[in-house]
Amino acid sequence: MHSATGNIVNVQEGVIAHVVNSWGLFGAGVAGAIRAKWPEAERRYQNWFSGRNRGISFKLGDVLFVELDQNTGPTHIAHMLAMNGVRTKTNKTPLDYRSLGICLDKVYEFCGKMNSTLHIPKIGSGLAGGDWHRISTILEIVQERHPEVLTTVWELDRRIEDEIVQL
Repeated sequence: MHSATGNIVNVQEGVIAHVVNSWGLFGAGVAGAIRAKWPEAERRYQNWFSGRNRGISFKLGDVLFVELDQNTGPTHIAHMLAMNGVRTKTNKTPLDYRSLGICLDKVYEFCGKMNSTLHIPKIGSGLAGGDWHRISTILEIVQERHPEVLTTVWELDRRIEDEIVQL
């Protein structure tokens, strides 16, 4: 596993995976940067959320892979449904650790089949309220089962954070 500092939406190959919530909200944190760069990724998430009442599986542990139509950059966005709602005064940690592990396993399987690299932010430790030490342990366990997938964990360069927030 490698680490990098910068803006994850500027990667030039592979799959970008991030955590999404069960309420259909999409636009803060990494999701906001993804929405700004690839609006279709948000539209597909919203369609997925809307379809939950029409028999489409939309439960914690599910992953939606969105293929990006472009010549350069990442090939897919993986929306990992691992947040039960969003963070509120009464829900300080909407991240569901078990669901995150299930999602990661699906993403690693996908990357292995696609012979693709994986790029992730410090998933679940921002708006989802999770503990990065615990999350990184889950990530390491899942990656050990998929050693063929080269993984880079991205940390936002605080010097460009304002730029992303303004997107």
